[in-house]
Amino acid sequence: MQLKNSTLQWVLIGTFAVLAVSLGFRPLRDPDLGWHIAGGLWMMAHRAVPMIDPFGALGSPWINYSWLFQLPAAFCYSHWGFRGLQFLQAGLIFLLLVLLFEYAQHTARRVVNAPDVVRCMTAGLVVLIVVLLAGPSWSLRPQLLSLSALVILLLLLRQSKQRSWTLFGLTILWSNFHVYWLLVPGLFVISRFCSGIGFELRTIAFALCLFVAGIVSPYGINNLWAVYEYAFQHQMAYQLIEEFGPVSIEDGFVFWCLWGVLISALCFVRPLLKKCGPADIAVFFLFGGLAVMRAKYVALFGVVAIPVFVAAVAESLAAFAGGAKFTAQLSGGKCIVIGAMMGVLLLIALTSIDRATALDPVRVEALNIAERVVAEPRFASQAKVVVMNDFNDGGWLILGFYLATENSLPQDRFKVAIDGRTLVAGGQRLSEYDELRKLAPGWENVVRKWAPDVVVVRDTDTREKFAALLNVPAFN
Repeated sequence: MQLKNSTLQWVLIGTFAVLAVSLGFRPLRDPDLGWHIAGGLWMMAHRAVPMIDPFGALGSPWINYSWLFQLPAAFCYSHWGFRGLQFLQAGLIFLLLVLLFEYAQHTARRVVNAPDVVRCMTAGLVVLIVVLLAGPSWSLRPQLLSLSALVILLLLLRQSKQRSWTLFGLTILWSNFHVYWLLVPGLFVISRFCSGIGFELRTIAFALCLFVAGIVSPYGINNLWAVYEYAFQHQMAYQLIEEFGPVSIEDGFVFWCLWGVLISALCFVRPLLKKCGPADIAVFFLFGGLAVMRAKYVALFGVVAIPVFVAAVAESLAAFAGGAKFTAQLSGGKCIVIGAMMGVLLLIALTSIDRATALDPVRVEALNIAERVVAEPRFASQAKVVVMNDFNDGGWLILGFYLATENSLPQDRFKVAIDGRTLVAGGQRLSEYDELRKLAPGWENVVRKWAPDVVVVRDTDTREKFAALLNVPAFN
């Protein structure tokens, strides 16, 4: 029985569609999604990008470099609610899976010496491996769209004749929805250097031009300043945000899979170099090291590791199916066995998912609390209400306040003390929040300095201490 490549492609794309729906219709829970939606709604209402933060207590400048993601997210929410955002999440995951499949097939044509149907099967299995490794971190946020942009970049760098306008266009578009746009000049330099060209003056000049293209944004040169702050002035944020921590044994499957892949690749560097090339190996270990140090980068590693995965899967399939015979045809029995393997991987990836609700209960609770605070009579005539809150609840409280006051002006009376927009908060406020969450000596001075009008903190004991110190109401 000969299996046609086109048939197998459609089977795999159908599998990806099922996987995208299953992953996409998980309850929305990302802590930053709330302020992303609120930011998009604010832009739709004001027909401008924000220059000053309308949601936080400080009124700081806001370089909202994710504005181009927030607008479509807010549009989906305003028309179809949170269920619409789940459709958007599933759609972005499906787009990413299809692009990963195309990149894996493109790599397989170069790496795998076998018929197209074998390359197609290899590519399909590699995509499922990437899902197992990085899929748990895929949620509706600019980073998800950024991963698709990364695949497009890798495909562009594979072209024998790179057209400069495509890289410039990708840089400009990417720099308006996520900070990962820096990968364009970075990976361009790595690909040129590892191809034997070296650090020629024109290579460096072109990379610098790509970097400068990041100023094509409503924020201009400040868009580059935000990148600098994010990269070099963000140490306290790295301590507060869990995903910026290293991958630990508590991460379970991801921890063992990541270390297993890296150690295995170290043992077979020479064979991999013959099949993948120095650029692929250099990027593989560079991003592997970043993933070990910061869990946030596991998803990036999953994408750039595709050439290595393709080489490893191709060798494994050939050995499993009888070497050279496998390159001639796929028998019916072999198709069944390989299909069963894919099914098992798919079942592992599809963990139990609650599709009954579009929103995670913790986020629903934050929205409900925001509505109760807005309805509190004592705040009716108050021009500005500062809310003491937990770091990860700030974004959803922002959305809750915006929605609860959308029919009254001004919409920005209720201000959160702190939230996930760490560049807006600044290092000093983040340090002060760290003192508060640890109840470190002197925390009373921080609470008085922040001068909240209401306390919304999850820990009961902490909430009562803050409220009693200033004699303000507390909500739980």
